[in-house]
Amino acid sequence: MVVPVHIWGYALRIWLAAVTALYVAFWLQLGGASSAAVTVAILAQPTRGAALAKAVNRIAATFIGAAMSIVIAGLFPGERVGLLAAFILWMCVCVFVGSYFRGFRAYAAVLSGYTVGIITVVNIDTPQKVFTTMTDRVAAITIGILCVTLINDLFGSPPVWLGLERRITQAWHDVRDYARDVLGGAKDDAERTGMLFAAIAGLRDEVDIVAHDMADGRHRAGGARSAMLALVEIVQQVRLLSLLERGDPLAVTIREQCLAALGGNRSEALALLVRLRDDELSRPDATIAAIGQIQQALRWVESMTQLEDGLLSLREGRSRLVMCDCHTARSSSLRCKMRFVSGLRFRRARFFSCLQDGRRPLWL
Repeated sequence: MVVPVHIWGYALRIWLAAVTALYVAFWLQLGGASSAAVTVAILAQPTRGAALAKAVNRIAATFIGAAMSIVIAGLFPGERVGLLAAFILWMCVCVFVGSYFRGFRAYAAVLSGYTVGIITVVNIDTPQKVFTTMTDRVAAITIGILCVTLINDLFGSPPVWLGLERRITQAWHDVRDYARDVLGGAKDDAERTGMLFAAIAGLRDEVDIVAHDMADGRHRAGGARSAMLALVEIVQQVRLLSLLERGDPLAVTIREQCLAALGGNRSEALALLVRLRDDELSRPDATIAAIGQIQQALRWVESMTQLEDGLLSLREGRSRLVMCDCHTARSSSLRCKMRFVSGLRFRRARFFSCLQDGRRPLWL
């Protein structure tokens, strides 16, 4: 079996970082020098963004756990029952907090808990050594993190956003095939829809990692989140459009324009749908249901534009203004999907202008 070259490069980077971390820790005569090499092994991630994301959470959790170790040891010096009770309570708090996070944040929450055990509980009979143990552990972990970061930068660890872009593009191809089948007359398959949402949700960990990948990682992560929300919106609107009556002339026109937008004639389809909505609004016998159907089609077409803007932000690392329908984002069905694809974080701009169709511009 032939081992790929990038695997050898990955192994070489980790070995060199571990040896360097051990050398520096022994040169500084740290009590827990092995923790530096263990940190390198824990941070052994194939991409730079993943290693940095885990390193940030690990160092933050170490400082929190070290601070709590000093507090608990100071409150219960030499008291076994009180110290163990405080440690158990702290672990319960950390596990509870970790249950509300995922990925490296959940790992950091648990790490801040058992760090107290490594520093304080081990020295339960010798509280005078707590401070020395704490400084040795913090120094060793910091050395390990610095070694991993420097080695990855020097030897060109691969970025995350390239693989994330491929996965989002593949998800968009799957969603597009699903939309063509459903709008073309096929029956909506709940199992297939669930698989699409699962594929979109599977991107969330990489989206969190890409923010630490490089200097413009925050903008790339924002573009990825925008693309994820657009994919969820497209699937949601396709399911709503599938409920339209097959024999209704308006429904037939809406489906045809949606299929045309998928085929590449997006601007023409959008213009025709806007004109169709204006004509419907000008009619004295216009119905709310008909206008709502056209609005759903408009939101669906605009979601594809949002998807393209998000992918451009992911590729170029530049912030872009994207459109998100406020009414749709507040609907209960889509809100459940957004919880499922957790990590779609948006913040409102300090100023915005309401458009005629009830939309508001949102900055990622």
